[in-house]
Amino acid sequence: MNHTRISSSVGKRHNSYYIIYYQKPKIKYCSYFPIEWAMKDSFIEIHNRCKNNPYMGSVCCENCKKYGTINGLFTQYCLNCVNSSERPGCECNLRKMLPNEKVLINGKYAKIYGYPCKSKKCIFNTYLKNVDLSFLLPNNI
Repeated sequence: MNHTRISSSVGKRHNSYYIIYYQKPKIKYCSYFPIEWAMKDSFIEIHNRCKNNPYMGSVCCENCKKYGTINGLFTQYCLNCVNSSERPGCECNLRKMLPNEKVLINGKYAKIYGYPCKSKKCIFNTYLKNVDLSFLLPNNI
C-alpha cells in the first residue's frame, strides 16, 4: 500500500497550512482546504472543457494559482475548475473580499467571516463555514 506523507507546518510564521510531501511543485494549502482534494490535485487531471486551461486543480491550473492563492496559501479553486468538477466553489472570491490588514475595533482585532451566497457549492457553506478568515491576512502568515 502506497501512503502519501502530509507535512503539517507549525511555527511562528507559518502556522496555518500544510504541504503534500511528494507533490511537485510544493504548494502551501490553507489548513481548512480538504486534504483529499490536495492529494487528488497532486496528479494531473485532464479536462477538455476549458481551452485556455487544459489542466485542473491547484497544481496544474494557472487560474487556480492566480485566483485561489492568498498571501501564498492555496484556499480555493478557480471558477473554471469548479464548473467542471464536483468540488465546492462559487462566485465568492476570497481575494476580493478580505481587507488588506487586520481590523481593529475597540482595541481588539475583529474576526472576519464570509457569508455564503445562494450557491449550494459556496465555500462558506462547506470547508470555510464559520471559519475566522483573519489568519489569511499578511501579518498572520
